[in-house]
Amino acid sequence: MQAIYRPKPGSPAEEYAPWACNLYKGCSHGCVYCYAPAATWQNTPEKRAAFHGRPQPREGVLEALERDACKLAQKGERGPVLLCFTCDPYQPLEQDHRLTRTALRILRAHGLRPKILTKAGPAARRDLGLLLTAGGSFGVSLTSLSEQARSSWEPGADAGGLARVDNLRAAMGFKVATWASFEPVITPQWTVNAIREAAAYCNLIAVGKLNHMAPPKPIHWPSFRRQVAALLESLGFARVDKSQMQAGPFLGCRHYYIKQDLERVR
Repeated sequence: MQAIYRPKPGSPAEEYAPWACNLYKGCSHGCVYCYAPAATWQNTPEKRAAFHGRPQPREGVLEALERDACKLAQKGERGPVLLCFTCDPYQPLEQDHRLTRTALRILRAHGLRPKILTKAGPAARRDLGLLLTAGGSFGVSLTSLSEQARSSWEPGADAGGLARVDNLRAAMGFKVATWASFEPVITPQWTVNAIREAAAYCNLIAVGKLNHMAPPKPIHWPSFRRQVAALLESLGFARVDKSQMQAGPFLGCRHYYIKQDLERVR
């Protein structure tokens, strides 16, 4: 079993980090737009229901993580390693199993920088001290600040947009580098409002379109792309390329990245 892997070159996942590890099989957030069931061959109605309704630890993942981290460290690799692409590292299961906490310690021991991405609430702050000593970063996914939107689009997530912004604020207070993924964009104004609320607590912002399903109302993506780039630059963010996106975020910087799907649409 391989725990740390390279996302497929050119894939949307690869834009976020050069390495990744998925600690859990399934995710209880149940996001309507979730790509993970299809990406893990769980896309029949029954399998998708199990993916969101009965998540579980990946058997043997910590032992495999230890082996992989050791190998990468011997090659001089430093990451970052994203936790996680196909699940949330701080979904409720983490309270009992603590895979993420142990994974952070393993990565730190081997000099590999962890890169967290979560929709969780205050529970996600538990390991900020570990992230700091590991040279890691803390990120949240944001689609809207509205609780009504969260309940419709992310029904199993235990935190709405404002609580996730609070987590960014807490991480910044710990001197941990912070980032936010504004993906998918469901309604442009939701994203604009969320960016304005979160920008002060982000070292890096990434924006990507809604894929695999139609938005509630048609979106003219080129116009939105120009709008969001202008907004971020007015807030003091400088645009970066994929390699800088993969490596970041970094304390003291204010960077933004337009994901390839949004950049290419015409």
